[in-house]
Amino acid sequence: MLLVSEAAGALCEHMENALVHKVGDLQELTSHINLLDQDRSLLNKLRTASLKTCRSDNMVTAGDRLHRIYLEALTKSASSS
Repeated sequence: MLLVSEAAGALCEHMENALVHKVGDLQELTSHINLLDQDRSLLNKLRTASLKTCRSDNMVTAGDRLHRIYLEALTKSASSS
């Protein structure tokens, strides 16, 4: 995924493996599309990085990562109570 919104839930880092735009911001999305059209070296860089991310990410690793995030959130919530 090269173009994603902040709500996508994907492991995307802006300008590292994707271009991330704010939810509903069509002007920013259009700007990102134009940028990729005009800058083919950026397109290739993001494509390569994105494919590496996709290959290393599967349902098991995604589930493990989500589990860790939930545990961190619960731990923080319990310690602040």
